[in-house]
Amino acid sequence: VGRHIWNAFILPQLTYGLEALLLSPGESTTLDEYHRRNLRMMQHLPKSTSKPAIHLLLGSPPVLAEVHVKSITLFTNALRRPVSLEHQLIHRQLVMKDSSSKSWVWHINNLLVTYNLPDAFQLLSYQPPREQWRRTVKKAVLQKWELTYVNLKACSLSEPHPVWSLGPSNPLTTVKASTKAKLLTQRYPLHYSRTAAMAATMGNHAHFARVAKKPWPTFYYTARHWSLCAQHTYACRK
Repeated sequence: VGRHIWNAFILPQLTYGLEALLLSPGESTTLDEYHRRNLRMMQHLPKSTSKPAIHLLLGSPPVLAEVHVKSITLFTNALRRPVSLEHQLIHRQLVMKDSSSKSWVWHINNLLVTYNLPDAFQLLSYQPPREQWRRTVKKAVLQKWELTYVNLKACSLSEPHPVWSLGPSNPLTTVKASTKAKLLTQRYPLHYSRTAAMAATMGNHAHFARVAKKPWPTFYYTARHWSLCAQHTYACRK
């Protein structure tokens, strides 16, 4: 439910008008971090959760992907009007500038090349049907970001992960799904993670030494002896 509310009401307001702007790296980072932070809190995930996990679990692409789709769509819509002033300006910028310029037109051309779409010069001569082109652009952008994050068939930026396929929404189901998401992202506070430093210095028998209530050296050599006996027995059986 939260994902649908965010996509229907918040995201359009967040990205309104950005398709016609050239965002600086700092502005892009701020926008992306705000969007990702809200997606993370929506899933009740800790701050240490990796960026790909936040997007792939919920099936929501980064906000920059949404802006790129809108920018390419706006550019193509301007090309569909050959007698308009916008079309003339695009043609002039492509002729007078090059790929190193900070022109919005060449920025869109670089995006087209990045997403393996027809470049601006090809679109000047032929524009695909509107609906077909919209689907092609969205598919190309999502595939590029999916490959950037992780190439898994179970993860997508267009559909939620099965963990969040809740069915009827209720508080208990949401808590269960949140726990599963933390386990998938390895951010659930397990006992092993709390004793990771001790396990790194003493080995995996540290926890069992405390349970047995024996001094660590005595228990370690006893556990080591059990391990060697078990390996010897297994080898004899073979």
